[in-house]
Amino acid sequence: MYTENPAGNTMMLYGGRAGMRQTRALGSWARAAVAVIIFFSLGFPGNYTKVFGEWSGTVSDYGIFLLQIFLMLIYSGNNVGEIKLIDIKKIYASMYLFFTVIFVISMMATSDAGEEVVSCVRFTVTGLFAIWICEHMKVEELLEAIYHAQIMYVIAAVSFAVLFPGLYERMSDQMNAFLGLSDTKNVTAMILVFGITMQLLLWKIRTARNYSVSGFFVGFLALQIFLMILADSKGAMLYCAIIVLMMMMLGDSVRVNVGLVSVMASIGFLIAAMTMIPMLEPVLNAIGKDATLTGRIPLWSQLLKIIRENHTLIGFGFAHFWYDDEALALLHVGFSQNSYLSKLTLGAHSDLMEMWINTGLIGLLSYYAMLIASFSRSIHISSDRYMFCMYYMMFYTFAGFTEKSWTTFGYKILIMFIAAAYACQKEGTCQEA
Repeated sequence: MYTENPAGNTMMLYGGRAGMRQTRALGSWARAAVAVIIFFSLGFPGNYTKVFGEWSGTVSDYGIFLLQIFLMLIYSGNNVGEIKLIDIKKIYASMYLFFTVIFVISMMATSDAGEEVVSCVRFTVTGLFAIWICEHMKVEELLEAIYHAQIMYVIAAVSFAVLFPGLYERMSDQMNAFLGLSDTKNVTAMILVFGITMQLLLWKIRTARNYSVSGFFVGFLALQIFLMILADSKGAMLYCAIIVLMMMMLGDSVRVNVGLVSVMASIGFLIAAMTMIPMLEPVLNAIGKDATLTGRIPLWSQLLKIIRENHTLIGFGFAHFWYDDEALALLHVGFSQNSYLSKLTLGAHSDLMEMWINTGLIGLLSYYAMLIASFSRSIHISSDRYMFCMYYMMFYTFAGFTEKSWTTFGYKILIMFIAAAYACQKEGTCQEA
């Protein structure tokens, strides 16, 4: 429940033992800063580094990192004496535990402690910033920030496609696809699916409150759908259709532990892909379909073999597998010398496999435990929060089937942590009126 005090600050009601806690309302500049951070999490500057140089990407990374810390510090108290970076709250215990486990096991596993510290700090700040966002922004405010970030992304992506079409590194199956700020159509298509589904959810929430949307709002939604079609990713279009259909039909009427559903779906998909699809190879080949999911199944098989025989429990360090000479050698030896996979240097194309090879079985299980615990009492959160959690996690799970989400900073991870933090605010804590 939210109430407003005369000074305009938002009063958030936590449980009886915690009492009343006053949280400063975000100013317009801070809300704009959040939108900019989300915009950069979508992949900007991306291919613009080919125009301006790699330094632009480095400056962007450090700039956004510092902006996150600045926002958390500025809004951590009402005066200098109250400023602190981390404000520990019991309701987020599962998330804090997960960050700690990843940091500890990564430092144990890595072959480059210096680089690993940077990766783990960056990742932890992403998680803490997600918690900070849910403490200071209602769902509708967050969706508005995502909407504005998506406008910036589309402008940047279309501008690059028009001004620098020759700078794309196109593969044979995406010669005419819209690639946005990436060289891969699936990456761009999923960003557009994210934008479309979150904008539709914002529309649904505003409609329920009898608010209208502008012609520009509707036109921009249509533009994103058009660009998604141009990106030519059949999987992304299918995922988008499923999420939108579920959103329109169910709303928040069916309450489930979306974390548990995500875990079960991820494990189930990987098992099915590695067992059932190879069995159907003759049929799939006969109709012209790739039974290896564009090389993913043999890649997963080799990665599974590596992690079962090496560093099983703690992996190679968060975000470090692909920078570890031992790990890459073990991967490449499993394929013929002239094959594409024998030269692969980035990306497991599966969230489950990416998490396992980087943080081992301990990291993977701690991640699943965090998801299940965070979303365990979803019946006690408001309608807006539940719909955001449900439909974002549906997108996140679909995206993780055949692509990776695990980076130190990226929109999939950032928004996943925000959803988990919203879900943690249960049993009357910080609920919206």
